[in-house]
Amino acid sequence: NRSPRVLRSTVVHIDLPAGATLEAESLERLRANYHATIRQGTLVLHLSALFPGRTREIPLALRFGAAGTIEGLGAYAFPESRPESFAAHPPQQLQIGGAQ
Repeated sequence: NRSPRVLRSTVVHIDLPAGATLEAESLERLRANYHATIRQGTLVLHLSALFPGRTREIPLALRFGAAGTIEGLGAYAFPESRPESFAAHPPQQLQIGGAQ
């Protein structure tokens, strides 16, 4: 949270890479802690209050169906009450399974 105020409730959307799935135990933990859902390849999380200057790490246990270079894990987040005030992180190039 880079803002000077507490973010009461934040929604985070994370684009899962093509061919990637969340391990069942990881998904259940995300559902229990963040009311997670997956919609059309996007993981949606609902975070509780986040104080100024604080961060929250969310581990994702992903399994990949193929090796190679793929793009994914782009994300955007916004206060639930102000979706127009979003922050975005572009997708990354990921090397999976030792591909060159």
